[in-house]
Amino acid sequence: MDFELTYNDGREKEEILFEMSKKLTDLFESDSAAFYQLLYRFDIDEKQVKKSFESENTFYIIAVLVWERQVQKAKSRKDFKSKPDDNPELSW
Repeated sequence: MDFELTYNDGREKEEILFEMSKKLTDLFESDSAAFYQLLYRFDIDEKQVKKSFESENTFYIIAVLVWERQVQKAKSRKDFKSKPDDNPELSW
C-alpha cells in the first residue's frame, strides 16, 4: 500500500490535509479493506468515521481526524517521556 505524502517544510496544514484527503479517497475507492485497516492502525474513532460519511467532505474530515490523532499521540509521547533515573545502577 503506497500512502506516502510528499511535502516540504513550507507547506501549510490545509495543503497537507487536502493531499491526505485525496490519498484517502483513492485508497477507499481502490481497496476499502486497506482503508479501514489504515484507520485502525492510526487509532481513529470508528464513530467519528461513520459520522464523516454523512458529509460531502468525508475524506477531508477523516484527514483531519488522522492529523489530530497523530498530534495527540505526539504530545502524549512528549508529555510521558521517561526521564533518566538518578540511580546509575538502574540505567543501562
